[in-house]
Amino acid sequence: MTSGGTTGGSVGTVTLAPSVYVHGLSCNGGEPPTYFIDAFQNLALVNNWDESRKVCNLLLHLKEAAADCIRNNIRILMRSENYNTEEELFASPHAPKFNDMLDWLRRDFSVQEAPEVLQRQLERCRYENYASAAQYYHAKIYLMNRLDINMPESRRISHLIKGMPRSLGQQIYLSNPPDVQTILSLMCQFERFNSLYGAEANTLEQDLRNMMSHMLQQHRQETKQEINNLLVQGKVITDSPT
Repeated sequence: MTSGGTTGGSVGTVTLAPSVYVHGLSCNGGEPPTYFIDAFQNLALVNNWDESRKVCNLLLHLKEAAADCIRNNIRILMRSENYNTEEELFASPHAPKFNDMLDWLRRDFSVQEAPEVLQRQLERCRYENYASAAQYYHAKIYLMNRLDINMPESRRISHLIKGMPRSLGQQIYLSNPPDVQTILSLMCQFERFNSLYGAEANTLEQDLRNMMSHMLQQHRQETKQEINNLLVQGKVITDSPT
């Protein structure tokens, strides 16, 4: 295990202090993180890293599902403390600490959840439950990596599309995206379009659903009124025996 060059640590769009990458030491969430955490804590102790340097160096050594775990927990923290950007969070007293991040990794990866539990979580992860396309994308990828770190790209594409509203999923499916990164790009374009046109960007499918719902409700009200009129007039005939 050798030390690499000095580089910059980052999380999301936040650039942190320069940090050191150690070759051969990493965590991707594919197995319990106990060995990685112990090795990393020893490394931090030997090198006398302060809090900021420990956070920076930790972020450099996380990959795939483990990196997604930290991103998702940072987004949850942002929502709970009402921060709009990661920059605001990391400049605040609520910035996540090194030990917080280790606890997130222990919680999510020390106990391996049954595949059927992860599958249900994946099915419940839907586009409309998130504030942005990027949040939905990362949450879905995170669950897919936990379910199967080697999941084929075709299955990842299918899972992403299944969690979208029908109209958006249909548009993306018909565009035949080659990979999940293309899907993220398409979702962000759709999101920008909606932000430009607001309510005018509602799909025809949604308009038709609203219209049909209104017509059905009106029909039920008219039928109910007609039955009440017949009851008053004593003209309702039933199949009940006399």
